[in-house]
Amino acid sequence: MKSKVYLNQTSALVDETEGGWKTKKEAIESLKDAAGNRLYPFIPDSATKQAAHGALSKIFNESTTLANSIEQIKREIIATTKEVREALSTAAYGGNNLTDVPQAQFAGRSTTCSGNAANTKPGISIAHDMVCVCSGATAGSGICGNGIGSTTYDNTKTSSDAAEIKGLFVGLKEACVKQRLTAKATPAAVHAALTAFEQTLGKAINDGSGVQLKLGNNAAGDCTGSGSATTCVNYGGVATNGSILNINWVSQMEKAANKLAEATSKRAALEAARV
Repeated sequence: MKSKVYLNQTSALVDETEGGWKTKKEAIESLKDAAGNRLYPFIPDSATKQAAHGALSKIFNESTTLANSIEQIKREIIATTKEVREALSTAAYGGNNLTDVPQAQFAGRSTTCSGNAANTKPGISIAHDMVCVCSGATAGSGICGNGIGSTTYDNTKTSSDAAEIKGLFVGLKEACVKQRLTAKATPAAVHAALTAFEQTLGKAINDGSGVQLKLGNNAAGDCTGSGSATTCVNYGGVATNGSILNINWVSQMEKAANKLAEATSKRAALEAARV
């Protein structure tokens, strides 16, 4: 530190109060070695001191910039991770921070498993669509696996039965938990799942208009749930121009994958900054 700065009554860099700066200087000056010599003696200005001051100032400025950069990256990682969680929650249940599918997403099959009604349309959440695919009339029992599926959600149900329809997801969720993977979500895993979904659409459906946008058992009939062939979900009303990215939960999964990639990149930048 230059003599003029050190001898000043205050320090803009260390302490801008007169008493505070005086106390700090006294603390520095009181530090002594075993022989009683000051550890940090005051050195008059010189060319050598000026050169050292310049070098130390550069180190200080660079380290401060780096520290600020690290803190900024940390904040960005936290924000991006929050966006990932919100996108995954919206994909799964239809909203941020939800842990269950809302009753409001269910009504009669004509507006829940088909069409584009704002609150009950296909694709509003994964949980919602699973109910359409895994419950329908007499053929619904075991339709989604051994003991997975029910005969409850047929074409006679209406919005008055929303609570009962919502309750069907409980059994489906329990079955999913048993098959839960321990691996963390990655951009590659999410994109692979979306590709598999797109390739599955319409694969088992024999004929009919827009069959490539139906997920279900084997025929192209309406998704009324009256039988095995019609226990399905029809994305024709929401997948504009045939793009699955126009399906709400798909777009949210895509967003989550992109944000995961962004967070991974930022973590790499953080590690590089710490080296």
